Amino acid sequence: MEPKEQRRYRLSIYLLALEALVSSGILLFIPSDPNNSRFFGYSTTRFVFIFIISLAFLGFLTLAIGSLRHTDWYQKAVGLWAKLTSRWARPVLYLSGLGIAVGLLAFLTRTYIPEAYLPVATRLYPVVFFFAVACLHFFILASYQTEPKEWQNALFVMLGGLLAVYYYASASYHAAYINRFSSRSDQDVFISFAHRVLASGFTDTGGRNQMPLYAYLQAFFLDPKRPIDQIFMIGKQLNIVLSMLLLAVLYPIFRKYFGRHEGINLFLIVAFSAFVYRAGYLQPELLYYFFAFLGFLYLGKMLAAPTFLRALLGGLFLALGHLTKASVLPAVFLFVVMFPLKELYTFYNRRKSEQPGGGNVRATLIRWASFALLLVTFLGVLSPYLQESKQIWGKYFFNVNTTFYIWYDTFTEAKQGTRAHGEGEGWPNMPPDEIPSLQKYLREHTPAQILERIRIGLGLQARTLWSGYGLFNFHLFYLAVLLVLTVLLWRQNQALIRAQLALIVFSGLYFAGYIFSIAWYYPIGGGENQRFTFALFVSFMFAVFLAVDKMLAGVESVRLLGKQIPTAKLQNGLNWFVSLALAVDILIYVPIRLQQIVF
Repeated sequence: MEPKEQRRYRLSIYLLALEALVSSGILLFIPSDPNNSRFFGYSTTRFVFIFIISLAFLGFLTLAIGSLRHTDWYQKAVGLWAKLTSRWARPVLYLSGLGIAVGLLAFLTRTYIPEAYLPVATRLYPVVFFFAVACLHFFILASYQTEPKEWQNALFVMLGGLLAVYYYASASYHAAYINRFSSRSDQDVFISFAHRVLASGFTDTGGRNQMPLYAYLQAFFLDPKRPIDQIFMIGKQLNIVLSMLLLAVLYPIFRKYFGRHEGINLFLIVAFSAFVYRAGYLQPELLYYFFAFLGFLYLGKMLAAPTFLRALLGGLFLALGHLTKASVLPAVFLFVVMFPLKELYTFYNRRKSEQPGGGNVRATLIRWASFALLLVTFLGVLSPYLQESKQIWGKYFFNVNTTFYIWYDTFTEAKQGTRAHGEGEGWPNMPPDEIPSLQKYLREHTPAQILERIRIGLGLQARTLWSGYGLFNFHLFYLAVLLVLTVLLWRQNQALIRAQLALIVFSGLYFAGYIFSIAWYYPIGGGENQRFTFALFVSFMFAVFLAVDKMLAGVESVRLLGKQIPTAKLQNGLNWFVSLALAVDILIYVPIRLQQIVF
């Protein structure tokens, strides 16, 4: 064996002996158990743990002393250890990684343990600690016997599994102990909706307040014979699992556009700055966030380079988003305006520069056909629902929120108005001049009142964006990074900005339009303001990440604070800074928030 390798094994032996001593000491000095007074406060289980870890300490101490004398049995023991971590390096790598993950998970979830189980957990932690650090030694030693990519993949799998279980435990704790009342945020409404869907044989599509897709999903797993509290808990658990499945789909999408470190950062920001806080609720928010992002992504793809496949997927995702929450129509309307303007602008520029040939005509026809296909797909998927709306309410895109509620000044007015006059079963049974509408609102409100509503709503939006859910406002941080880079690299990126002008304008109008709409809706939404705003979170973070990445892609260095910093170094520093902030947020702040606040 090479001296360098021998030193590694000897150091591991020394450290394991020390760690076993520390673990034994913790087991000896943690508070005694009054129920075991005849054993000096020590339970039989604790005696067994102390005995096992003490044996491990004596074994490693003997090996450590033997290493100084270079005895034959020490060489054989170390040789066996070396054989284990080299010949079976890959299984040792993954098994030890699993052990580390179990130990870290026990540490991360300690605050979620019910008080009744804390004494038992306290006595188990020293054992888990020793087990985890022993696995860490095996992982490090096995990593020397494998290619860097192999142990990096093992580390990635280990941390991914750890974070997945931690996410589930965090959301489950919040669902069980904090979000205990289904009356909050219309959760009981979706339970009732799911009951009606199941009772109708999956034909009831609702009264055009809540959209049907999420209720249909809940109805598949609904057992009407169960008590309401069990139905509520199962529904929340279903939403947690659903949120994890949605995140599993989002990760490869992020990795397609960004490098590993950057993609992981974006994924963790989405998971632990938005999803984990809303996972433990029986609400359609996360499903809508997912479809809204995919709709935004494919509308952007269509503006950049339309194809038939992108049109089909874009139309499908937008339709599913609309069936989840009736909030995608502004995005569709914006696209319907932007796409022809962009095509006409492109056609005008081509006519100025050159005579269009046959290839240009064919490409133009394909783009317009793709545009039409997206709209046909969107309307086609929605057609049964739209036809029913037209038949009962007289409008294809009827929804009580966007038809009536947005023109009320308070939700109390809405409850006393159209809601009390049969809005869920047909057109409200009210005099026409009492039914809210844009014309009625403008007649009854002065310009000063309208401006005041907008001012207060935008102020609430600003407060929501400033506070966020997590400790760090990653959306504002990355927006600031983007603005700084735009100023610093304006000259270098003018060609890029001109080439992507349609996407930039579309994205700006998309986010500004939704923020303004939510600001207008605040008198009705009230305390729900934050969950409405965070429907933009995934799309916004993706757009800003992509913009930063594209601006830096064609630049070798950036002049910052009087120094020329290589682009790769700047991106690496930015990624590690965000990773550190994420570690603080995930490990410290997430459990605090989830144990204290109803979202």
